[in-house]
Amino acid sequence: MSGGDVLNADEEREIERRKQNVMLYRVPEIQSEVAEDRKAGDVAFFYKICEEGLDITLKSEDIGQMYRLGKRDQNKVRPLLVKCKAEKMNRIFGEVRELKSAEARFRGISIS
Repeated sequence: MSGGDVLNADEEREIERRKQNVMLYRVPEIQSEVAEDRKAGDVAFFYKICEEGLDITLKSEDIGQMYRLGKRDQNKVRPLLVKCKAEKMNRIFGEVRELKSAEARFRGISIS
């Protein structure tokens, strides 16, 4: 292995930290001026997609953080970043293929 292939400790910690992130694309965004309303809509949608689309039940303590990336724009749907506990991440990624056969309201949503 060459010197350029070795990760330093900070890079390794960053990689481990990102393993707990879920990115959802094309999730409908509530058009409200109140941030708490938008956040509540995102949380409700994520719970619903996990329960109905992936057959995973989450509790509030399973989610560390959840927020949209980028500036709010009515003409654009921002990606939704969710930081979950490690044990839930394994289940979510194990069941992602089930999302393709989920109800029509989840079609077009992608997870990475």
